[in-house]
Amino acid sequence: MTNVNKYLKAKEFWSRISYIHNTDNSLPEIPKITLTFAQSIDGKISGKNSSQILLSGQDSMILTHQSVHDGIMVGVGTVINDNPKLNVRLFEPGTENNIQNPQPIVLDSKLRIPENCALITLPKTNKLSKYPWIVCGHAADTSKIKEEPILEELGATVIKMEKPECCLSTGRPLIKHVLNELKKRGMDNIMVEGGSNVIQEFIRKHIEERIVNVLVVTIAPVIVGGDGLGATDSLSLKGGLNCLKLKNVDYERFGDDIVMASEL
Repeated sequence: MTNVNKYLKAKEFWSRISYIHNTDNSLPEIPKITLTFAQSIDGKISGKNSSQILLSGQDSMILTHQSVHDGIMVGVGTVINDNPKLNVRLFEPGTENNIQNPQPIVLDSKLRIPENCALITLPKTNKLSKYPWIVCGHAADTSKIKEEPILEELGATVIKMEKPECCLSTGRPLIKHVLNELKKRGMDNIMVEGGSNVIQEFIRKHIEERIVNVLVVTIAPVIVGGDGLGATDSLSLKGGLNCLKLKNVDYERFGDDIVMASEL
């Protein structure tokens, strides 16, 4: 299969599952959400101690690098462990001038994001990359907020959620309030990539209010073993009739990987 066909196949897949985004379960006050992650055949998304492991092949990575979302969201743990760029890098040759990178969004309740991470340093040299929005809680490291050169003068935008918009016990911003704020800032659709804490938080909230529109999971032919971390290891649904059953399930093979898309 040629590279051009790989890009076309990725575009066709997103187009094919777009009807799920248009279902009536969307909440108008928040962006439409695509929850996505890659996992091994034994259900692991990272290695021991949350270490990064390469799971997706190039074909499925082309799929997830398509510019089809306004924003792309991760937790600060993913930034610390993986140092992602969160931009479109695998694009069809000759189309680089048409690339519209998504807005990187980091959930970072205590402002632990490294100041030298790629999300902050890359836009200085790559004009197509965007500086991140960093969402923190009311109990964040206020010294970093007060000393604006540390984050905001480096280019990042710090979005501090107020105390009523945060969890009383942890100080973390509540997902529904975060999404409402992002909608006000022009985000109509967002891809949420994880890590595991973020994935589980979105699923828990979805059970209450159906905030997730599409689930996209890449399954790689890799065995990680018992030391690896699963996407939902700490998520309790009590089993049996309480299992979360997927609907409108679609599958497609990309290289050696299988990509599943469904309504959650």
